[in-house]
Amino acid sequence: MKNKKSGIALISVMCILAVIAALVSILLMSSVNHFRLSNEQILMEKAVYIAAGGAERAVEYIAKKGDVPTVLQGIINGGSYEVSIQTSDSAAQISNGEHVVTGSININPNNSPDMEFTMTLEDGSTITRDDLTQDFPGYSGVIASVRVKPKGNGNQNSLMMDGFVVIFKNSDTYEISAPAMSVNLYNDNVKNSKALGQWWLTVNSSSSTVLRNGSSFNILPSNRSYRIVSVGTFNDVSRQVVINGLRNMSWARYALWSDNNRNIYFKSGESFYGPVHSNTKLWFSGDPHFYDDVTSAASDYGGNISQCIFDEEFELNVDSDSMADVPFDDLLAEASSGDPENRVINDDVWVVLEGEDMSIGQEQQVTEIYTNSHGHVRTRTVTEVVYTQETGVDDELVYIQGDLHIKGELDGRRTFVTDGNIYIDDNLTYTEDPKVNPDSDDALGLLTKRDIVITTDAPDDVQVYAHMMATGAGTASGSDGSFYVEDYSSGDPRGTLSVHGGIVQAYRGAVGTFNPSSGQTVTGFMKNYTFDERFSEN
Repeated sequence: MKNKKSGIALISVMCILAVIAALVSILLMSSVNHFRLSNEQILMEKAVYIAAGGAERAVEYIAKKGDVPTVLQGIINGGSYEVSIQTSDSAAQISNGEHVVTGSININPNNSPDMEFTMTLEDGSTITRDDLTQDFPGYSGVIASVRVKPKGNGNQNSLMMDGFVVIFKNSDTYEISAPAMSVNLYNDNVKNSKALGQWWLTVNSSSSTVLRNGSSFNILPSNRSYRIVSVGTFNDVSRQVVINGLRNMSWARYALWSDNNRNIYFKSGESFYGPVHSNTKLWFSGDPHFYDDVTSAASDYGGNISQCIFDEEFELNVDSDSMADVPFDDLLAEASSGDPENRVINDDVWVVLEGEDMSIGQEQQVTEIYTNSHGHVRTRTVTEVVYTQETGVDDELVYIQGDLHIKGELDGRRTFVTDGNIYIDDNLTYTEDPKVNPDSDDALGLLTKRDIVITTDAPDDVQVYAHMMATGAGTASGSDGSFYVEDYSSGDPRGTLSVHGGIVQAYRGAVGTFNPSSGQTVTGFMKNYTFDERFSEN
């Protein structure tokens, strides 16, 4: 009996050991599987990171104007990437006449006469902005034409014309007409049968005629987009990252952009046609007029906005932008490449633009004859700027390793880049004024590592036509990188500083002073800045 019990006990122990062994085996298998899955997950994550790194290198390649299409390959952290970059270049001219128009456009809710909207139905009846009340149910059907001045700053107003994206500007009025145009006029926030949101118009038409400000609208903006396909591989595990619709963003899209506003005011009587942005607090006094969006990364503003005129959005707490990373080394290399359209000047230079020609001056030691106080004729050596006139200048990029003094009238397209300061000594204009002739092809870019300065030599009511970037990248100074007026706080008022183009600067510079009680200019200039919309397109 005892042996029988021992046998039963042994069997029980063996059964328990078998169960334990089975559990251990299951746990080991589970651990191995978990380890295998974890290891595979780690490999996949590494492959994704490598693919993303390859995509970042592709973006950098595009930003540096590398040839596209192309394939990039490389090694990152023990893995490899292969990136394909493709492009669809829609920089083109649509033929005059009839177009296929599709897409949506945001209608400005302001009922002022300047904010136009009229939709003409096939029977001749109309729907206007005055009809867009909370009780209006919208409209879906066929119309004959629509006249609209859109809302927003382009990003809300994208239509397709003949398969290409076109940005409809809020500063212009557009007319689209067609024998039979299908539309959907709707509000994007309807509650309890009340239209509480924004009004949108969706258009779908062929054989359309499109007018901008009464004239044919046939030129498309340069709108090159890129497709990036990046494959990252680590230990034979591959993952793919795809970016569609990548575009170069133009920094020539602001009337005024400042990283640091430096407590400088916008004041009474000043006008800004184009986006205004600062990463720090904006300050206001009186009734400055802003015709486009005004944004700040700060959570509040200084001064008083009760009299300010904002035609578009005034928005705080927006994302903080960083100053554009201007590739000065690449520009210098391009200017030094031997291309006959580019050149490098290794010293301070004075430039007078004379249409397609220009005079270039540099300081030289010259002998001067003079009569002294005793009536004796004498000679002395002096330093003065000696000019050489150049005709038929083809230069599109001039890199100056020093300071630049510039003035005159430009016929053509030209970019000046400097390691030093840029001094504007007189009016700086175009032969064909784009405010009068939108088809003008004259364009000037001024980029500097330091400051851009309106000098005391410049006249009252000075005009500057250019897009300007003062980066401050040339020094470690905490205040370098400004557009400002020399001796802005001295003397009498100098009238209006009119800039047509745009200003981007690290630290906002002062151009004058004013009486905060009356809003009147005390010294320096009052501002009238207009954004040259051609720069956002080309």
